[in-house]
Order: sequence, then structure tokens, then C-alpha cells
Amino acid sequence: MRLSIDDQVQQDYEDRLQQGADIKERLAAYTCALAELAVLFADEGNAGALASQVRCSTHEINVWANAYAMFGPDFINAESDPLDAKWWGALLKTDDPVAWLEKARNGQWNAAQIREAAGVKQERRQPLYTGGGTLDGDTIYLDSVADGKRQRVAVRATEKGD
Repeated sequence: MRLSIDDQVQQDYEDRLQQGADIKERLAAYTCALAELAVLFADEGNAGALASQVRCSTHEINVWANAYAMFGPDFINAESDPLDAKWWGALLKTDDPVAWLEKARNGQWNAAQIREAAGVKQERRQPLYTGGGTLDGDTIYLDSVADGKRQRVAVRATEKGD
């Protein structure tokens, strides 16, 4: 029996969907394995070395290590959980990560929805440079923020020789 073009297109579509699900499952297994390594490296104070090797931030390595420590070795449900350190980081900042994990899974929440529902405020980094400044000869005076106090910082221009 010969398949019609529509049947072939449908079969290709279903095959691609299955490939996507298989890839996500492998990525979830990889992420859980990475999290286990992250615990070892973080415990030794070498999270940065692992981050450099897998090309992500030290913060992300620490999130995976904490998620592994909190939820156990196979903590990611490949069918429903995002493979996103921000999502897991939002859960870890709640008052009861285990309870919020179930709520987030059931509601299919993103990281912002988790923070909002749990009342977790997102930390904003304070900019070092606030945009103001003046030039005086070869010195630029920039308005900056350090320890919550505004101050002026002198930056000297230098010539780079050939």
C-alpha cells in the first residue's frame, strides 16, 4: 500500500515531534548529570572551572548544584519541566521549593510567575555607572554608585603607544 502525500507529511510531522521529545529527554538527563558534577565542583570551590568547561555562568552551575541538592538526582521531569536555570533558580528562592515545584508544574508557570506567586522579589543589579559625568582635561569624572552611595570617580585617559 502506498502512502499519500498527506499521510507522508503527517508521518514526517509526528516523527519530528518524537525526535524533539527524545532530544528534550536526553537534555534533561544531561542537565541532571551536569547538576551532579556541579555539586562536586561547587563543594570544592571550583564552580567556575566547570562553568568554563561547559560554557555557562558560575551562577548557573550553582543553581544546578542547589537544585540537585534540593530535589535529588533525577529532579527534572523531561515532559513538563523547563531546562532553564532561571526557572529552577526562581524555585530555589521560594520559602518551600518542593511545594512550589509541584505548583509550578501543575500551573505550567514560567520563572516570573513562580516569583510572583511565591512573593519572591527579583534582585536587580545596581548599575555602577549612572550616566552622568564631566570631562576636565584628560580626566573624565563619572557619576557611579558604590555601596548605595553616589560618588564621582575619576578615569584618566592614557595614550597607548604603537
